[in-house]
Amino acid sequence: MISKEDLKRIHLLENLPEEMLDKLVPLIEVVEFDEGHVIYTRGDLAETLFMLRRGKVLLEQRISSRATVTVGTINPGEVLGLAALMNGHFYHAEAICSEKCKFFAIRGQNMLTVFDQHFELGYKMMKKVNLLLSEQLERRTEQLLRAFRTHPDMREIGDLIGEPDLVGPNNASNDPCGQHFE
Repeated sequence: MISKEDLKRIHLLENLPEEMLDKLVPLIEVVEFDEGHVIYTRGDLAETLFMLRRGKVLLEQRISSRATVTVGTINPGEVLGLAALMNGHFYHAEAICSEKCKFFAIRGQNMLTVFDQHFELGYKMMKKVNLLLSEQLERRTEQLLRAFRTHPDMREIGDLIGEPDLVGPNNASNDPCGQHFE
C-alpha cells in the first residue's frame, strides 16, 4: 500500500492536503527497475509520469551517432515524464536508471481526468508543474550558455564580430549557476 507520507516526499505532491492525495492514491502504482533499465526513449509517446522514490535516473540525449550527453539527473523526490500531462506529447530524452530504482507511476491521462473532476487539485498540481518546467528551462539555458562560454569557437566568433564577451567571460566564478547540473 502507498502511504500518504511517502507521497509527500515527492516534491510535486509535498504540499497537497490529505484529501487531495486521497484522490491520487488509487491511480498510482509502484514500479521498480534495475540498474541500466531504459524507462523511456526520446520520441516515445509520453503516457506515464514517474515520481522517483529511491534510486537515481540519468536523462540523456544523443548528439551524434557516437556521442550521448547526460542533460539531467533525477534524484529521489523528483519527477520525470512531465510531458505525460500534455496530451499527445513525446518524451524528449532517454531516461535510464543509473542504479536500482523505485517509482510511483501514474498514467498522465488518468491524472488529467482527475484534474477535470477536481479543479482545485488540477490547479495546484499544474501550478507546481509550471514551476518545475520553468526551473528545468532555466537549468538547460544555463547549461547551454556554459557550453558556449567554454567552447573555443564561440570566443573566436566573438572576436571576429568585435564582441569579445559575446557569451560572457570564460570564468567559473562568474557563472551564476555554479556547478549545479541536473
